[in-house]
Amino acid sequence: MSNPEIRELEAFLALAEELHFGRAGERLYLSQSRISQLLRALESRIGGRLVDRTSRRVRLTPLGEQLHAGLRPAFDAIVTTIGEVRDAARGLGGVFRVGFQGTANDAFLRAVAAFRDAHPKCAAEIAEIPLSDPFGAVHRGEVDAAVVLTPVRDDALVVGPVFSTRPLTLAVSDRHPYARRDGVDAEELADGPLIGVAGAAPEYWRLAQAPVVTPGGRAIPSGPAVSSLQEGLALVRTGRGAMLLCHPTADYYGSHAVVFVPVTGLPDSSLALVWHRHHETARTRGFARTSPKSPGERPRPGIPGAAPVLYVPNTDTRRSPRMFLNRRTPELPTPEQALRGRPVPEFTVPSRHTVLGNPLVGPYPEGLEVADFALGCFWGAERKFWQTEGVWTTLVGYQGGYTENPTYEEACSGMTGHTEAVRVVFDPAVVSYEELLKLFWESHNPTQGFRQGNDVGTQYRSAIYTHSPAQAAAADASREAYQKVLTASGHREITTEILPAEGRPFWPAEAYHQQYLDKNPGGYCGIGGTGVSCPIGVAPAGG
Repeated sequence: MSNPEIRELEAFLALAEELHFGRAGERLYLSQSRISQLLRALESRIGGRLVDRTSRRVRLTPLGEQLHAGLRPAFDAIVTTIGEVRDAARGLGGVFRVGFQGTANDAFLRAVAAFRDAHPKCAAEIAEIPLSDPFGAVHRGEVDAAVVLTPVRDDALVVGPVFSTRPLTLAVSDRHPYARRDGVDAEELADGPLIGVAGAAPEYWRLAQAPVVTPGGRAIPSGPAVSSLQEGLALVRTGRGAMLLCHPTADYYGSHAVVFVPVTGLPDSSLALVWHRHHETARTRGFARTSPKSPGERPRPGIPGAAPVLYVPNTDTRRSPRMFLNRRTPELPTPEQALRGRPVPEFTVPSRHTVLGNPLVGPYPEGLEVADFALGCFWGAERKFWQTEGVWTTLVGYQGGYTENPTYEEACSGMTGHTEAVRVVFDPAVVSYEELLKLFWESHNPTQGFRQGNDVGTQYRSAIYTHSPAQAAAADASREAYQKVLTASGHREITTEILPAEGRPFWPAEAYHQQYLDKNPGGYCGIGGTGVSCPIGVAPAGG
């Protein structure tokens, strides 16, 4: 057997991790056909199949799994070693851009100074990262790395050295009842509104900075959502709510009108270095090596001398109905446990669809029908439907639970019982309900229970809420038909709930969620199907 070429190994690793020829090609800037050629060449050298591929799916064979398990750490070690030797030979040059969130504390500034001393040919530039968008600048390539508040639950990001881990304080107005206290317990957060974070920050991250339930399960009233620390502290000064901040930030932004009270019963706040997994450079590695070392770090296995990575336990706040109880499996609340909500919503819904131009909320013109679907994060799900010919309007909201007029933060807490749902208003003369069902099934994985991909929580469960006996019959028949082809393709049982919409009101979501991906074309979209075609309305092969 001749030795494989490096490009063949790269193609195999990309395909093994993407399980999709198109995405593997995009990752390596190659065509799908070139990925296929490289894979066939590698399989020929090895003498066995590494991948089972059909028109519907890609899956590693046992040989492929064995190769991937051994090749990935070895390949990373080779790349890292070559990079380090090249760095030593050439020295680092160019510009390294590093962002910081909150305050440029002493540990951060010392790391920047140490990097400049170690690499005098490389200019280090610093930039402030907005509170409302901790990871956007890294994803967009505006900075090479950033020091941001944890947690970080993004597979595209590497979490490196921890710069500080400090207790939380509660910022309150000097007129607040807690202003004269020596400290407050986390359970006391339920006694007043807590200022949250608005913008593009992921929901799990926003919930970590401003929880909506206490460790004991008491609901914390949601205060205004802000885009910057300065905006939040201005609202604190005027008595609009309290704000959780780490101790160094509290010291930096100290004000005669704001008091910072220590909080017990909550995890400490941490700042960590992050960078994009596919944009790592010698400069990034150099900065990570000059950064502070934390007891919470350990080196990446199999990569000698690599920058340490913080291994954060997988305790995403979306994984648990009660954020700090560390339950491994999400659970639906009972009606008695669920948050009560409110008789009127806290926000208004836009009047018209930003793409289709039609009203969002009914009553709708005669002849149109309504369908309600839940298939994971509603941002990407809504776009799937508004792009469908015959759909008159769409809107996103919360459905299937118990809380009246919930907020997004409450739905994400798991204590409402709601799904993230999409209401689809359509013209049955142009697109049938069965065709919408086909789009629904093929646009997500309906076998995952309380999750969709990396989005974990009861709000991400798959559901169909029907508006007539005909819709119920069609939904049941489609589930049965799709289960057959899923089973034949090796997938598990469908977990989708099919229930009448009657008695399960659809509560519209906040304005910024409506047509989110039209307003933010590069925004997060967690929608992804199984790759198995739904047979609804399609004649069986050979039939």
